[in-house]
Amino acid sequence: MGTAEWIALISIVISFFALFYSIITNTKKFELSNDLKKEILLWNNKNIHLMNCLKSRLGVKNDLLVDLSTQIDVGRYLFPNIKRKDDYGVDKPSAFQGYRNIILDLLVAFHNLCEEYNIDKIDYSKHLEKLYKLYISFIFDTIDPRKTNKLIKKITGIKMNDGFDIHEFVKLSPDNYKIIAPYNDSNKGKTW
Repeated sequence: MGTAEWIALISIVISFFALFYSIITNTKKFELSNDLKKEILLWNNKNIHLMNCLKSRLGVKNDLLVDLSTQIDVGRYLFPNIKRKDDYGVDKPSAFQGYRNIILDLLVAFHNLCEEYNIDKIDYSKHLEKLYKLYISFIFDTIDPRKTNKLIKKITGIKMNDGFDIHEFVKLSPDNYKIIAPYNDSNKGKTW
């Protein structure tokens, strides 16, 4: 074998290893990203439960405020404070230095309004509902389920529902509902 053949063979081997490395690292990035999303969703599920319970029990002294406060502190590990050049909060312990992430700020505001309601008896239900929806939206944007669904479809071929909603459902005859199954194109048009 001549020099040209050896160079070609070495190039093929390097290309193979580069491709293999690329696949491995992309898989690892996906796993890490997916693990973080799962952790955020678990934390988020408890927050949603607490927020809904608190909204329905305004004025009732309970331990839910303590639970939400705990969740806020746990959230500091997922959404650490934002440090800027102005050195805001440098006199505080490290987890509290800088500006609180908006996701945690919304939870803190929700907590504080619930706590104030218990003291002042001012109706903050509309404010709480707005904070709740903003919180859900910020988590939604952080997780980005639409992007995740596209990636799942690309990797697995599983298609998530991306076009059939309740408006289309109610247009169907109640005697013969034809529902487009979101997970499999072969189910399109089946009567359920």
